[in-house]
Amino acid sequence: KVNEAMYINKMPVTMIIIAINIVMFSISAILSKSIIDIDSRVLLVLGAKYLPIMTEKSQYYRLVTEMFLHGGI
Repeated sequence: KVNEAMYINKMPVTMIIIAINIVMFSISAILSKSIIDIDSRVLLVLGAKYLPIMTEKSQYYRLVTEMFLHGGI
């Protein structure tokens, strides 16, 4: 039998990235009130990459946060 703790101990970065993805998808689905169709305005609020906002308002953190956002299933 495979021990789940072994995976968490050997791949902590991978597990953290998976956890962040699950949390961000859950937040965006709750705010959009839909799991299938995530509202693009919600994605923008949460940090989606949108070049005019990034350059005009110097919000370069969006280069990182956009990796954890999904438009739907």
